[in-house]
Amino acid sequence: MLTVLLAGCGGASDAEKSSGNEATGGKATVGGAGSPCALPVSFDLVKDWEAGATDAASAAPNPRGTVSLVCEISGNAAGTPGLLRVWAGGTEKDPERALKEFVDGFTLRPVTADHSGFAAGGLKGAEVVYAEKSGTEKAMANRSRAFAVGTGKGVVIVHLWGSADAEAGLRTAYELAKRTVRPSG
Repeated sequence: MLTVLLAGCGGASDAEKSSGNEATGGKATVGGAGSPCALPVSFDLVKDWEAGATDAASAAPNPRGTVSLVCEISGNAAGTPGLLRVWAGGTEKDPERALKEFVDGFTLRPVTADHSGFAAGGLKGAEVVYAEKSGTEKAMANRSRAFAVGTGKGVVIVHLWGSADAEAGLRTAYELAKRTVRPSG
């Protein structure tokens, strides 16, 4: 669970949302042609998860490092309360540096951060799993995670955001996105 509440959650209209039952044999993707979220990468979605672009007014006040919130993917329709939030942009192309800037952009500071690398779809990626605490609390919060891939158009970060109660469903969606991320074609 990420204990940070991010302001400006963009509300996408029904027309902007993509259900998980598209004409691709039930497999939905986000990021490619016809997707509600224009991204330089694409990845698969868990069935019945919905993607919606965030509007510029909502995303602008919430930059994290050099990236801004551009897409939210909700598991509510699938019975999983929580989101995958997609951040993109900036000039940083190194995924690990971008993740460090991203995590450092939160009000709550990480107590621990474990970084690792991965490759998927011909892209170099990095992942961070971190725990946070507030400045006044000594207890650590649940661990959170995000992965980043570098593209010719900056970096794309996919961040798991939700409650501990929904962790299994959120992790399934997050791991599918990480495993299937590829350049948009």
